Amino acid sequence: MDDVMDKPTTTPISTRKHGDVLIILSNNPPVNALGSAVRKGLVDAIEQAEGDDSVTAVVIVCEGQTFFAGADVSEFGTPKAFEQPMLPQVVDRIEGCTKPVVAAIHGTALGGGLEVALACHYRVAVPSAKLGTPEVKLGLLPGAGGTQRLPRVAGVKKALQMCATGNPIGAKEAFDCGLVDRIVEGDLIPHAVAFAEEVRDVRPLAKSSERQDRIDIQCASADTVGKRFAVEQFHNDEMLSLKLLYAVDRADVRMIKRRCGASLSLKPLQKPFVLRQRRRQKF
Repeated sequence: MDDVMDKPTTTPISTRKHGDVLIILSNNPPVNALGSAVRKGLVDAIEQAEGDDSVTAVVIVCEGQTFFAGADVSEFGTPKAFEQPMLPQVVDRIEGCTKPVVAAIHGTALGGGLEVALACHYRVAVPSAKLGTPEVKLGLLPGAGGTQRLPRVAGVKKALQMCATGNPIGAKEAFDCGLVDRIVEGDLIPHAVAFAEEVRDVRPLAKSSERQDRIDIQCASADTVGKRFAVEQFHNDEMLSLKLLYAVDRADVRMIKRRCGASLSLKPLQKPFVLRQRRRQKF
């Protein structure tokens, strides 16, 4: 089926339909930075998908050499950096879409780009893609929900490793830890659209900010002995990772809400069971 192009646009975000899938394209060279026009265009495109009954799924993809590679440094220190919507509001709107949203990743998904991908319900990537949170190398923290969503998707240990070192991981490693749902060979957009068609009827939607399975230790038994065994078996390095990420996350949520208002749905990580138990018990 041929794509149906929407009317021409002068903004960096455009849309086209392939059957019942709305493809949202970013064309903001050289690295598809998340400037004010891109942020507004993404929200408008999600609203377009929501308002079109013929659309059942969405794919977000970037033209050029890379997926969103982070914030637009050319806007730093200018009013555009604070124009609405800000990035936390953008990712909140993407995740809140009532139709499945698939991020199609090539090149790099770094910083805010990874946070956009995490807000999508699914992620597919080419084998050469890299994903990361390099903010720490600039003395910063992920500022748009990365500390909430990344551990819920990739696991606490991997999330702390990525946030603390700032080093990106490859698509294979991202797939192994659950950060990427599928690695695709060949043309990215057709594969991403095919994936979106596969998951268009899957409910409930996989919202990263609501996942808890990668945070809590799942006990084989709900009895006290089973819980105690789970705490004892939780390795020291993972316990330290959990404590550090829990502390950083709470500070990050406070920062985001001060910047964008308290209406965002993001909440700090719930203190995991093993930390609550550790306070009560000594081993």
